[in-house]
Amino acid sequence: MSATANRTRIDEVYDSALVWDAHAGVYPDPGTDLSGLENWRQAGVSFVSLNVAYDIPSWEQAFRVLATYRRFIGSHPDRYLIAGTVDDVRGAKAEGRLAVAFDLEGMCALDGDLGMVALLHELGVRQALFAYNLNNEAGGGCHDEDTGLTEFGRAVVHEMNRVGMVVDCSHSAYRTTMEAMEVSVDPVIFSHSNARALWDHERNIHDDQALACAATGGVVGV
Repeated sequence: MSATANRTRIDEVYDSALVWDAHAGVYPDPGTDLSGLENWRQAGVSFVSLNVAYDIPSWEQAFRVLATYRRFIGSHPDRYLIAGTVDDVRGAKAEGRLAVAFDLEGMCALDGDLGMVALLHELGVRQALFAYNLNNEAGGGCHDEDTGLTEFGRAVVHEMNRVGMVVDCSHSAYRTTMEAMEVSVDPVIFSHSNARALWDHERNIHDDQALACAATGGVVGV
């Protein structure tokens, strides 16, 4: 196959596929400049997830970030869409818009209140991981003692399944991830984790974690 034919085939696949960025890594602050989202749109990305909280700032900060992010996206309806479903993503792609949703890096944003899950889902949060490196009341972080999924964490998984929020295991400790994948009845993901067999770092995951993720119907984003 010629280089031109290869290029044509690549363009066809890229144009027809949903190109998914499961974790943009934008710093979650009300003052963050989101104009860079245009880079994702111009590159042909279909969907991007913006983290609105991690375990260090207060839970109130998460709602301030959500408010400002939602306001920015809503002020550019010709470019962006807050997506609640995969069909929303497909529709946005067909219109040349970038579909955007939000995620949590850690459960501290719930402030120990299970009711926060449904509220955050209503505001556009579509995935959440358990612990941002260090332990919290939901489970263990990858840089901390591997305490596993707590009873609160198990309740959170059930509630996430109920409302349709994706369970994310990145940044979390080994036992916590394995127990979360056992508890969840829906596919589980690692939104941004690499292979520990290739680089031995606490934030990377072992092969059995990746296989367990695949067994749930989930994927690993690298």
